[in-house]
Amino acid sequence: MKILNQVFLWLFLASIATAGTVQDPTVQVYLVKGDVTLINLESGEKQPLQRGDLISEGYAIETQVDSSALLLFSNGSSINIIPESFVKIAEFTQEPFEMAAKSYALLGEDPSTSNTTLELHYGKVVGSVRKLQPTSSYTINSPTGSAGIRGTTFVFATITKSDASLASAGELQSAITSLSVGEGVVDLTVNGNTYTVNAGESKTITVTFNDGTTGELLISAIDAGETGPMTTDDAALLEQINQDLTDAQNNEFLISPGGDEGDLVLTPLETGNLINMDGGTVNVVSPF
Repeated sequence: MKILNQVFLWLFLASIATAGTVQDPTVQVYLVKGDVTLINLESGEKQPLQRGDLISEGYAIETQVDSSALLLFSNGSSINIIPESFVKIAEFTQEPFEMAAKSYALLGEDPSTSNTTLELHYGKVVGSVRKLQPTSSYTINSPTGSAGIRGTTFVFATITKSDASLASAGELQSAITSLSVGEGVVDLTVNGNTYTVNAGESKTITVTFNDGTTGELLISAIDAGETGPMTTDDAALLEQINQDLTDAQNNEFLISPGGDEGDLVLTPLETGNLINMDGGTVNVVSPF
C-alpha cells in the first residue's frame, strides 16, 4: 500500500510539474468547413478532418470545392487552407514552453524557437504568423516558388488543382504564382530570384516549365511580373482570417493543449472528437 501511495504521489507531482507546459509542437484544427481530408503521409491513412483534431508534421490536408480548414500552431501562427488546396506539414519543430494562454490564438509571439516548413502542392493559403524568435524560421514551398516569412499576414497561391492534374500528365506549360502581404514583409523566391513584397502589396509572376518527365515541374523561364496594390479578393481573405482569429481568441470552449483551463481534454485524430468538461460532454463538431 505504501508503494502504491508513493506511485500516486509521483504521478500527482509529475502532473503539476508539466501543467501548462507544451512539450511537443502541436497543430490544432480550429475550423473545418465542407469536405476536408486529413492524410497520414507515413501510413497513407485518410480520414475526415474534424474541429479539435491535433496534428503535427508528417500530415497533409486536402480541401475540396467549397471547403476550408483553419489551423492554429503552437508557435502562435495560423493558416487557412482555402478550397481545392493540398498542404503538407513537412516540418514543425519547437522547443518546450510554458503555455500562458488558453489558446494558441492568444499567443502574441513565438513563445520558443520553432521551425515550420509547409509544402503547398496546389491551391492557396492565407496565413498569420506572429513575431518569430530570431532563431525561428517559417517557410512555404510550392512548385512555383517559396515564401520566407518572419511575422506577417499573407496570401500565397501556386498552381491550381487542375494545373496539378496537367502536371501529372506532363502537360503543364505555364502557371501563375502570387503573393499578397497584409502586414510586415515577405520574401518571394522564384527560380533563384528573390522579390520583396511589402505590406499592402500583391505580386504576380508567370512561370513557364520545361517539357520533361511526367509530373516534373522544372522552371525554365519566368516573367518578373508586377507588384501593385493588394487585390480585392486577397484583402477579403485576410479580413476573414482576422475575424476567425478574433473568434478563436474569444472562444471559451476549444482549449489548446497546454492551456491551463480546468480539465478540458481533447481526444486527437478521432472522428467525432469529444471534449470532457466538468463531467459533461461537448461535441466539438457542433457550433459553439
